[in-house]
Amino acid sequence: GNPPPQAGHSSRGARGGSNIGGGVGCVVSVGNLPEDGRVKADNLFNVFGCYGNVIRIRINPEKKSSALIEFMTPTGANLAVRYLNEMELH
Repeated sequence: GNPPPQAGHSSRGARGGSNIGGGVGCVVSVGNLPEDGRVKADNLFNVFGCYGNVIRIRINPEKKSSALIEFMTPTGANLAVRYLNEMELH
C-alpha cells in the first residue's frame, strides 16, 4: 500500500493582507494523499477543522497528492501536525 499521509509545517506564510488570522506558522503541508483525486478539499476541511479554524485549503492541481492547509492560528496548525502526522485518512 501507499505510505500514510504526512502533515508538517510549511515555511510559506499566507499571502495577502488578511487581518483575520493566518500567516507564518499557520500553514500545514500535507503529502501522500491519493493521486486519483478522491480526497477533496471538503474532506480535508472536515478532518483538519477538528484542530482549529481552517481559513483556506489548496490542493496542488498538478500533484493531487499534496495540499496546503491554512489555519487561523499557529495553535490549530500545531495541533493538526501533532495528531495527524503519519495518520492514514480513509
